[in-house]
Amino acid sequence: MFVRLNALLIAAALSCAAMLPASPVAAQEIPVETLFKRSEFRTVTLSPNGKLLAAIAPFKGRNNLAVVDLEKKQLMRVTAFQDSDVNNYFWANNERLVFVTGDEQGFEFRGDGGVFAVNIDGSQDRELNPTFRSGRTGIRGYQPLQRVRGSEDEIFVSARARSQDSNDVYRVNTRTGKRTLVTFDTPGNVSLWTFDANQVPRAALVTTDENLKSAFYYRADEKSSWQKMYEWGPDGDEIIPRGFAGNGTLYVSSNVGRETKAVYEYDPVAKKLGKLVLGDDRYDIFPGDIQGGAGTGRLFFGGGGEGDLAGVSYIADKSKTIWFDEERAKRQSQIDRALPNTINTIGAPVNDKMLVTASSDRDPGTVYIYDANGPSLTEALRIAEWIKPQQMNEMRPISYAARDGMRIDGYLTLPKSWKAGAPVPIIMHPHGGPWARDVWGYNPEVQFMANRGYAVLQVNFRNSIGYGKTLFRSGWRQWGDKAQDDILDGVMWAIKEGYADKNKIGIYGASYGGYSVLMQLVRSPELYKFGFNYVGVTDMIVHRDTQPAWFGGARKYLDILNGNPSENREMLERTSPARFVSRIKAPVMHAYGGADRNVNPENGKVIKAAFENAGLPVDYTFIAEEGHGYREDANRFMLYKKFDEFMKTNMPVK
Repeated sequence: MFVRLNALLIAAALSCAAMLPASPVAAQEIPVETLFKRSEFRTVTLSPNGKLLAAIAPFKGRNNLAVVDLEKKQLMRVTAFQDSDVNNYFWANNERLVFVTGDEQGFEFRGDGGVFAVNIDGSQDRELNPTFRSGRTGIRGYQPLQRVRGSEDEIFVSARARSQDSNDVYRVNTRTGKRTLVTFDTPGNVSLWTFDANQVPRAALVTTDENLKSAFYYRADEKSSWQKMYEWGPDGDEIIPRGFAGNGTLYVSSNVGRETKAVYEYDPVAKKLGKLVLGDDRYDIFPGDIQGGAGTGRLFFGGGGEGDLAGVSYIADKSKTIWFDEERAKRQSQIDRALPNTINTIGAPVNDKMLVTASSDRDPGTVYIYDANGPSLTEALRIAEWIKPQQMNEMRPISYAARDGMRIDGYLTLPKSWKAGAPVPIIMHPHGGPWARDVWGYNPEVQFMANRGYAVLQVNFRNSIGYGKTLFRSGWRQWGDKAQDDILDGVMWAIKEGYADKNKIGIYGASYGGYSVLMQLVRSPELYKFGFNYVGVTDMIVHRDTQPAWFGGARKYLDILNGNPSENREMLERTSPARFVSRIKAPVMHAYGGADRNVNPENGKVIKAAFENAGLPVDYTFIAEEGHGYREDANRFMLYKKFDEFMKTNMPVK
């Protein structure tokens, strides 16, 4: 589809009228295979010359690389892995891609060390670092960072080639694999490098496992020594470098002296925060993770990354971008008027072209090419063209006060049959992590339950990231206590507000969400009509004892976040639902995978045995080859069909 923006504005006005709420009607049941089919494309990017699109696309059950020639309208498959997944990639030049491999389970991805380069036609492939399973010794921590501007074949990578305790930056030739060391005097165990506009690494986030400290380092230029600017512990306020403007201004994210993480200019001479660039009193700009990390925020710079700060994107109740650059703000406004029913994310300009990804709670997304010379929008591809947005249900941001007054935010999705004054059956759907958060957007599980006639409530209970330090820290060592109070208070809110039928409450969650299912059923056995525990933690002692070696130093963080088995054993035992299943009255469905790297399958064995010993019915699905969530289409379709029948049997809509 190719349209001028003024024509698209007319079409948008018509589409707005078409999307006005209709009278409540019974929704047509959408097949499980339609809702849970893998998206056709994700992580779509433009080539440096703007003539090609690259994307991650499914092929024979795995995520592979594909390229679309925009002029020829031709799709080319670049890789065809059947035992690995492509997780991320970037363009090395106009005909060559660099990518990282690993294994994607249902809910999480783990890298396998593999880094490769290949031409878009599949030729001249080069292994830059071998996978762990190859049997050959690779370099630990080998991660591509960005292409080297002005070079056709070189990229920057970080790698622990000299020492496990020293993470360095190298220039690497993607055709020969030759490495050239860039950071001769690395500041240590760097987890995040920040380059200036001339592609010199000049700021770094350093973490240490021994004392659980993080530190921000800076240097004035590539010949200067690294200086420690700021240091903090796991419960301290942070300053993390995020990017340099063309004039040398360093931008950081920080929550020093404030509740949420904001973007500031930083003064390295005075070693202090400078001008506040953007802050949100409710939401973190860069939520990060339990050890820093990039999170979901992003800084945009003009001039191909070499100019002034042009904008900042982050996730509030919905995803948003604040533009400081007038031209980009104007383009955003044009596109938003043309596509009013979606969140429209604009990529960096490439030769007067930009990618626009338009998505919503009811639409997985469409990718357009914006051409500033028109201006015009060209539809390039649909993320999942078989999904019909008009059949989907609205996801509404909500908030309520927990019993101790803490504000809890979340999302409520109502079925098409709901109308004011007529509460409907509701399913509480707690997220995993727990240091994650639910976000506004298309969610096949939520749409599946809503399509079957159930309201779906997702809440960002304490421990969730993105809402400031108080909400996050107040959830430490509260897995089975205050975090569960927040979930239950959400159910009570939905009943009080007239959304939920108090006699028809179900609960479904995965990972920590599965743990929450079991804890809710133990704590409030009379409330729930059913529970579905998907790859959930069942015994806190077993969980800590079986966490794999890859957790490394994160184990010490988990002592702070979750509790230590030796020092907090009573608490961990008291909040282990497998030890109290005799209290459960509702039917429960369980599902586990034998290859789960996150929640050890021993948790499944423990809960199965506990139900059997208590004389409770056991609805238990176990697939040895699956992991932390089912990846194979046949297994995923089977599981959700089973859940479909389970919901309808134990909590019929009518």
